[in-house]
Amino acid sequence: SSCSCNGVSPASSSPACAIQQNADLCTTDLLASVPEQCDCYAFCDSTFVKCQSGEGGLLTSSECSGTPITGCNFATASSSASNPNADSAQQSDSGNRDDNTAVIAVAVVVPTVIALLVVVYYFFTRKSSVENDKMNAGLEAESEEAH
Repeated sequence: SSCSCNGVSPASSSPACAIQQNADLCTTDLLASVPEQCDCYAFCDSTFVKCQSGEGGLLTSSECSGTPITGCNFATASSSASNPNADSAQQSDSGNRDDNTAVIAVAVVVPTVIALLVVVYYFFTRKSSVENDKMNAGLEAESEEAH
């Protein structure tokens, strides 16, 4: 049963949907993005999927592999300006960026330091082996002179 509201706010004509998923993500802006009039709306990752009956309902994983928002209508929608989830989502995204930056820095710095240590080790061991060869050559020359 669809609402043909004729200028009347849909909130006054549809009661709250009983069966909901992630109802806190249901906003008036999200509902306003749908051209259809429904008793209850179903979204997947904020994209309209289908109308639902007056009870609302759930989306299966085959219908939505992302974040389902079901049983959404104007009676239960929050205004987008006061949606705390948007702020926390932006904060968690910036937190993830900081974590990724740290991982990338470690992934670049650690191998670089190891490579530098290997180069330094190579030059020191090469230098000492050249000196050992000279000493050995000198000792052999002395022992030949002695005989």
